[in-house]
Amino acid sequence: MKNLVYGIIIVLIVLSLLFTVKVVKAESVEETIENELENLDLSQFEEFFNDIENKPSDLNFFSLIYGYINGTYQADYQDVLTSIKDIFLYNLKNILPSLISVVVIAIIFSLIDNLKGTTLSCSVKNIVKLVCVLSIILILSKEIYSLYKNTKNTIETLSKLNEIMSPIMLSLMIASGGKVSAGIYTPTVNFLSTGFINVVLYVCMPLVVLITIFSIFSSFSDKIKLSKFADFFLSFFKWVIGISVTITGLFLTVQGLNASIVDGVSIKAAKYAISNSVPIIGGFLKDGFDIVTCGVIIIKNVVGIAGVFSIFYILLSPILYMITFSLLLKLVSAMIQPFSNSDICDVCATFSKTISYLIVCILIVALMFFITILILMISSSAFI
Repeated sequence: MKNLVYGIIIVLIVLSLLFTVKVVKAESVEETIENELENLDLSQFEEFFNDIENKPSDLNFFSLIYGYINGTYQADYQDVLTSIKDIFLYNLKNILPSLISVVVIAIIFSLIDNLKGTTLSCSVKNIVKLVCVLSIILILSKEIYSLYKNTKNTIETLSKLNEIMSPIMLSLMIASGGKVSAGIYTPTVNFLSTGFINVVLYVCMPLVVLITIFSIFSSFSDKIKLSKFADFFLSFFKWVIGISVTITGLFLTVQGLNASIVDGVSIKAAKYAISNSVPIIGGFLKDGFDIVTCGVIIIKNVVGIAGVFSIFYILLSPILYMITFSLLLKLVSAMIQPFSNSDICDVCATFSKTISYLIVCILIVALMFFITILILMISSSAFI
C-alpha cells in the first residue's frame, strides 16, 4: 500500500513538474529577452541611432527593437518616400545655382565663339575659351570638393557604426554559444573597420582625385595629352576595389560559415549530453538552454536589423545628393552640346564620372558592412 501511495506521489510530482516547466517555457523566452536587454549596454548604439538624420521622427532605437521582437513593427513607406522627396527638392535647390551658372557661361562662350574672325582674333577666342572653361572648372570643383568631404564623413560614420555594433554582435554571439565564430569574426571585423576602410579612404579616394585632375587637363587642349594617365588610375582604382572586395568577402563567408557549423555541432552535442546524462530533469535543462540561446539570438538579429536601418538612413541623404548632381550634370552636358564647345561638355561629363566614383566608394563600404551584419545574423541558425 505504501509503495502505491509513494508511486502516486511521485507521479503527481513529475506531472506537476512537467506542467510547471511548460508554463515557464511559455513565458521564459520573453523574460529571457527582457533580462538580456536590461543587462546589455546599448546606450551608445541608441544614442548613435537616434542622432541619425533624415529618419522618421517617430522612429527611435528601442521602438524598433521591441517592435521587431514583438512582431508589431510596420515600416511606414509613406514617410520614407516623403523623406526622399524632401531631400531631392532640397538638393535640387542647392545644386541649380551652380548648374545655371555653367549653362550661362556655356551660352556666353558660344555667342563669342560664333563671332566672325574679323571681329575677334583667334588668339582672343582661345583666351575667352580658356577663361570660360576655367570658370566652369572652379564652379564645379567647389561642389566636388564638398562632395569629397561629405563622402569621407559618410564613410567615417559607417566606420563608427561598425565600431559600435561589432562588440555588441560578437558578445551576443558568444553568449549564444558561438565561441569559435566569434574568434573568427573578431579579426575579420577589425580588418573591415581598419584595413578595408583605410584602403577606400587613403587609396581609392585619392585615385578619384587623380583621375579627375588628369581628365580635366586633357580637356583644355588637344595638345595636352594626359588621358592615358587618367585611364591608368581608373584601372588601378577598379583593381583595388575588386581585390579588396573579393578578399574580404571570401574571408567573411568561407571562414565565418565554417566556424558557425563547428559551433552548431558543439552546441547540439552539449545539449545531447545534458539531456541524457542528467536523470529526469535533463530534458528540462536542455529546454532551458534552448530558451536562453533563442532569446540571445533574437536580440542579436534584431540589433543587426537596427544596424541595417542605420546604414540605410546614413546613406540616404549623401547618395541622393550625389545621384541628383551626377544626373543633372549629364543633363547639362547634353543640353549645351548642340551649341557649345566640346571641351565644356567634356568637363561636365568628367565631373559627373567623378561623382559616380565617389558613390562607388561609399556603397562598397556600406556593402561590406551589410554583408558582415548579414553573415553574423545568418550564422546563428546553426546554433539552434
